[in-house]
Amino acid sequence: MKRLYTVQELADAIRLRPGTIRNRLSRGEDLPRSILVGRRRLFPQDGVESWLQAHDPQSALGVAGEQRATSVPKQIGRPRGRSNAPAPLAPEGQQQKLRDPERCRKPTPKQMALFEEELT
Repeated sequence: MKRLYTVQELADAIRLRPGTIRNRLSRGEDLPRSILVGRRRLFPQDGVESWLQAHDPQSALGVAGEQRATSVPKQIGRPRGRSNAPAPLAPEGQQQKLRDPERCRKPTPKQMALFEEELT
């Protein structure tokens, strides 16, 4: 008997979220051939494998439907922290203001006066 993938299993195999699979199905986008059994959408194994071979010859899906240990899972969501992208350039005619690190570290005379008052 042929193995049938559920939406969740297909999502794991092609490294997408199940909601993305459902959205693509509803929009009629390119996905493996599927059948409807009751209210469940199922994907035959041979259809999934042929679709993967057509879209990604070196897919992470093995012959038995298992992921290879060498594959790295795709990161999901927005990246955190700073990216390696260059900073945006200032519009023409305007020069970006750079902070003077020495000026930022020095206390102002007013701050010095307050500090001296606290010491006495």
